[in-house]
Amino acid sequence: MYKPASEELRLMAESVDRFLATEYDFSKRPKYLAEPHGFSQYHWKEFAELGWLGIALPERAGGFDGGIAAAAALVDRFGAHLLVSPYLSSIMMGANLLHRCASDSQIETWVHPVVAGESHLSLAVAEEHAQYDLRAVRTRAQRDADGFALTGTKCGVLFGALANNFIVSARIEGAHDGIGDIGLFVVPQRSIGLTVRSYRTHDGGAAAQVTLDGVRVGADRLVAHGVEAIDALERVSDEVSVLICADSLGSMWTSYETTLEYLKVREQFRAKLGSFQALQHRMVEVFMQCELAQSITERAIQGCAPEADEAALPKLASAARYKVSKAARQTCQESIQMHGGMGMMEEVTVGHHLKRVTVMNSMLGDARWHLRRYATLASPDG
Repeated sequence: MYKPASEELRLMAESVDRFLATEYDFSKRPKYLAEPHGFSQYHWKEFAELGWLGIALPERAGGFDGGIAAAAALVDRFGAHLLVSPYLSSIMMGANLLHRCASDSQIETWVHPVVAGESHLSLAVAEEHAQYDLRAVRTRAQRDADGFALTGTKCGVLFGALANNFIVSARIEGAHDGIGDIGLFVVPQRSIGLTVRSYRTHDGGAAAQVTLDGVRVGADRLVAHGVEAIDALERVSDEVSVLICADSLGSMWTSYETTLEYLKVREQFRAKLGSFQALQHRMVEVFMQCELAQSITERAIQGCAPEADEAALPKLASAARYKVSKAARQTCQESIQMHGGMGMMEEVTVGHHLKRVTVMNSMLGDARWHLRRYATLASPDG
């Protein structure tokens, strides 16, 4: 598991672990996944009361200024317990983005209720043609006297059916053709001309395709544009990429520990499976993959700190995503294989961890995309 540097965060992670072990026991998980959005709204309210929703955000956003290190300690335990929730989408994507570029009044209106667990945000910036490129925006924003009319389609919007507001990227017509004309708009879900097609993800969560057909918004719902919008969006994307690594670490270590315990008790040919040298070697390889993934994730978390070199974060985030994506998939697949046929059963956790890391590996860029990005950033001309 991710080991926070401070005693306060270690104690928090332990309390989260105890809470989820009781309230989100694996036997209760099917009941929560059967709820409309795949998670427990009751628990979400409890998360807000416990301060989990605001722990990473600054005081300006109604949080406790714990930063990405605090969020990583939280999502690591979420991954370990297979918790499905809109924490990454609503808090670390939505609220985290708005606090960087919205005004004080906009933050009070749209962010504070989210931190209080009373409403939800979803980031609607991905488009099918873009291949994870946040700057490849075809959604249009046509300016008029009353504001803007937005037209386009966004895909992979996490917990889209749950969101009260979407943060939509759109290219403002009439400006020059480049990042200077990309704007970020806060769009209410119940807007005329907005359609949400919801579906379940592989791990039991929820996502949606959001279509905007001339959706009208006032000028006050443009929270950022140009370089400011892109810089904020890419910074948040890198931070969430680091948190995806932390979440995957929780799944990796839990899969390793579960498999290790299984090998100690399961017998074949009148011997414990753990006594077979071939399986011991494979478990050592799994352990090394977990350790290496943890090391690079902790380095990337350090790169998110306010005092760290901001220009270095994109390379750190992509390096971590590539390494952890590959290691998480290998670890979970090995865990299933060493469980034998049992590993494919719904009642065994290791198969669910593979589903979870598969979904995580596809968010904000897959392993190949991050490898290419790292190579570009590391080149002299990057």
